[in-house]
This record gives sequence, structure tokens and C-alpha cells, in this order.
Amino acid sequence: MGTAAYRMALRQALQTPPGQFGYGFSVWSVARVGQHLKNTPGVGFSTDHLRRLVHAEGFSFQRPKPTLKGKRDETAYASARQELQDWGKKLSPRKRTLC
Repeated sequence: MGTAAYRMALRQALQTPPGQFGYGFSVWSVARVGQHLKNTPGVGFSTDHLRRLVHAEGFSFQRPKPTLKGKRDETAYASARQELQDWGKKLSPRKRTLC
């Protein structure tokens, strides 16, 4: 089910962000880590078998949740939000009361 050296290389790859290996992506997939290990130690497994090895090593592949956290300028966001609220107050019709 994979040599000890291969499993150690697998653990090391999964614990290292892909960017540190010079890849242009930030998240490992089974296919990507499989290709990386095929190039590095020179041993390759099928995607299904590699998925079993990953699971046996205590890892799992999950889809990352898309988020904009940390990507927007919070100061500009707060300023724009306040400006929109101010415009809303100016544009809202005045309520008339009947006596």
C-alpha cells in the first residue's frame, strides 16, 4: 500500500502549501499531489489508491469555501457603506402625518 518513503513524501507534501514547491495553485487535490509525487520520488499510483493512502495517513480532501475575507479594503468598505446609508436617508420620502 505504498512504501514508507513514499508515505513520508506524501505526508510532507500534504503538510506543505503547494506554493512552496513553486506551483501556481494554493490547494492540493488528489490529482495534483499525485502528479507532484510522480515527479519527485518517481512513483505513481492511481487516483483511487492515492486517495486511500491519503486517508490512511489521516488526511482528507475537502473543497475550500470561497471567501472574500482579507481581500477587501475594510476602510474603503466601511466608507462606501456609510455613504450608501447617507444617500438612502436623503432619498427616502418624508412621511406625512394626517391630523
